[in-house]
Parts: sequence; C-alpha cells; structure tokens
Amino acid sequence: PPQYSGLKLKEYFGGSARPATTEKIEHLLQQAALPHRGTGPGRIETIDGRSAYQAALRAFVNADHLRAAACPIGLDVMHGATGDLLAALLAEFGFDVRLLHGEDNPGFGGINPNPIAAHLGELTHLVRSGAASLGLATDGDGDRLAAIDENGEFLGPQELFPLLLHHLLTQRRERGRIIKSTSTTRMIDRICAHYNLPLTEVAVGFKHACQAILDDQVLIAGEESGAPGIPRHLPDRDGQLAALLLLEALGCTKSPLHELKHQLQRQFGPLYYRQRNLPLPSVPPQALPQHLASLKPSFLAGLKVQATTRIDGVKWHLENEAWLLLRPSGTEPLVRLYTEAPAGSTADALLEQGQQMLEESELGPV
Repeated sequence: PPQYSGLKLKEYFGGSARPATTEKIEHLLQQAALPHRGTGPGRIETIDGRSAYQAALRAFVNADHLRAAACPIGLDVMHGATGDLLAALLAEFGFDVRLLHGEDNPGFGGINPNPIAAHLGELTHLVRSGAASLGLATDGDGDRLAAIDENGEFLGPQELFPLLLHHLLTQRRERGRIIKSTSTTRMIDRICAHYNLPLTEVAVGFKHACQAILDDQVLIAGEESGAPGIPRHLPDRDGQLAALLLLEALGCTKSPLHELKHQLQRQFGPLYYRQRNLPLPSVPPQALPQHLASLKPSFLAGLKVQATTRIDGVKWHLENEAWLLLRPSGTEPLVRLYTEAPAGSTADALLEQGQQMLEESELGPV
C-alpha cells in the first residue's frame, strides 16, 4: 500500500538485506536519534540501470523459444516501478503487448499493487474476451509474477514456481540445490524427490532464502508470495525474468499454459493450496509465537499429525502429504494460515480447523 512508503534495503551482492544486516540497522536506530541534517553534502549519482538490466535478461533467455511463443499478450504492471520495461522486451521478441497500468501513479490507482486474482479483473477480461491469448502481471517493485492462462484462469506463485523449476530441469537441463519457504507448495518437494535434488526449507521472507543462496550452489529459490529468484541471474526475486522464462517454456514445449499446468499435475499428482489472513489477537505480538508452539493437536481434519516443525510459526505435517501452517506476519498485524492437501475439500477443512484452533485457544476470538 502507498501509505507504507519506507525503504527496501539491498546489499552489495544485489540481494535482500540479510537478517544479520537488518538487525544491526535496527540496533543503531534504537541507540540514538537520527540527525536532522547530514554531516556532509552527499552525492547523487544517476545511472542507466535499465539498459544493463535488459541486456542481462536478453542474455539469460533463449530468443528462438521466446519468438516461438509470440502472441497477443496482456501485461499489467500495476503502476509499478518497472513501467514499460518488460513490454519493450516482449515486443523485441515479437509479442503484441497490451500494457495495462504502465503510468506512474504513487497511489497505484487505489489498488494494492499485488498481482492476486482479485486485483486483475481488467487483465482477466482482456484474455477472456479474446483480445489477448495470455496475461501476465507484476507488482509494485517487479519481484512478483502472476499469470492468466488461455482459459482466463489465474495462476499464482504456487503454480508458477513448480512450472519454472520443471522447465529449468527438463528443457534447460540445469541442476542445483532448491530453496523454498516453509509456506510454499509441496509440489516443489515432489519434483525435487523425482529428480533427486537437494531441497532446503527456510523461514518466510526472501532474506532467509538469500542467506541460503549465498551459502550454497542454488539453482532456484522461491516462496509463496513472489516470483522465484535464480542466483545465476540475481540473488533475489525477479518478476521480469520469471515472465520471460515462463514464455520460454511455452515456446520450447509448444504447449499452452493451462496444458503445462495439467501435465505437471498428471505427472506429480494434484495438490490444493489455501491461505487466509486473520487479525492479530489482542495480545503482545511477541507472545504469539510461543502460544502457537503450545498448540499440539493429534489430528487435524481427520488426518494424523506425523511431525511438527517450527521454522517459522508452527507447521503440522499430516498424513497424505497434507500440512497446516500458522505464523504471525512479519510485516502486518495478522496471523497467516496456510494449508495444502491432495483434495480441495481437505484443504478447506484444514483451513477452517486452523482458524477454529485460534478462536478456541486462550487468545480468544480473532
């Protein structure tokens, strides 16, 4: 939201500031009041980052496969910082681009610039009306990606991360360690098991993935709320690269997006993902993690709890590869619930039971 404003810190290596770095900054902020004036005149240097960045994107992807996928395409950048950058690249590869919300607008047109289904009505209509064969959307700072397939159906990170991983493995023949946040789909686990790839699960927030990226030979890292990051390009999420790789996969396989999604489900089995946000109960935020850890159910939605992990909040691993995660948001006064199961009805039941557990606990109604 525009009222959040603030700063996003990037470190010298081009990725998100790691926890150790942000903790040092927070410590300094708590030690003394900041001066109203700087100690020196400072310097502002203007650089052309756009040209170098576009060149890096061109060098990473296969131009022939992108041209093979060329079609009328809708692109909603949600008044974000990337503007027409991706649209210009797509036009180079032969796409007929219909750019939506490409103008600068500090209020983002009254919509939170997060590419979730509820915010992409205009893009969805563009595809369903036949004016575009496919839709892509990025967020305010260009590190998230969503898609609208040929049938007008929404695909978010839980669908796109596995598709991009599978493309890297099968078409580009790349290998390496995979990083995912604890709130991300188990489809990643299934793919890694099939191809015998090492998988590391980290706390939510790409700063945690970034630390793992710097410590190991990582092919791709992803989480439930953004585009994946590919360290060979940047140790950070990149919605533009993810969009180009998705289109590269379409051109390489000569399959429509909805078919690629169904092929993955046929090969690895279906999974249904659900997520819900609840207002933070009227307790000190610092007390919530300890309380969540005290919840110890034996069964959830009729499924036996087989293991519990506390990478971030509390995650119960259940029979049939189902799971439920409860964690306090790190950015908003919310409790976040996530669940996944091989059946949609089970995922729905787990989400309801997770909320019920919170409401019936000593925290009281949420």
